[in-house]
Amino acid sequence: MTDIASFLLDLAKGNFSSDEIKAHLERLDRLKRFSSSKAESDAIDLPDDWQPSERAYVIAEQFGQNVQIVEGIFRDYCASSGKLYADHDAAFHNFIRNQKTFNRGSGDAKPKNGIIQAADDLRRKIASFDGPARGTEELRGGQGAAPPRLLSNG
Repeated sequence: MTDIASFLLDLAKGNFSSDEIKAHLERLDRLKRFSSSKAESDAIDLPDDWQPSERAYVIAEQFGQNVQIVEGIFRDYCASSGKLYADHDAAFHNFIRNQKTFNRGSGDAKPKNGIIQAADDLRRKIASFDGPARGTEELRGGQGAAPPRLLSNG
C-alpha cells in the first residue's frame, strides 16, 4: 500500500490527532509549492536556435500537419503570449496535435469557416466543368463555337 493510501486509511479510521492531521496537511502544502515552483523555474522562453525534433515530423504526418507552418504559428504564439515551457519539444508536439482542435486548419493554409470552405469547394467543382466536354472531339470535328465559360478568368 502506498504512503498516501495508508495515510488516508488511517485518517478514515481516526488514527490521527488534529495536530497530526494539521502537520500532514502543512507537509503536503510545502511539497505542492515546491513541485510547482520547480516546474515554473525550469520553464524558459523558446530559444532562438530551437528546431522541431524528428518526432515532430512523425506526429505532424499522423495528424496531417505541415511542420514548417505549425512551427511558425508556435513561435508566434510563444512570443506573443509570453508562454514559457520546461520542454519545448513536448509543447510543440502537443501544439501539432491540437491544431485542428483549436480550428487552426490543416496547417497548410489559412483556416476557413464552413461557408467559405463550401464556396471554395463549389467554385472548384464548377471550374472542373469549364472547358470542352471530354470525349466530344469526334462529334464536333474541331469546328463550331467554343464552349461557354461558367466562371470568369479571375
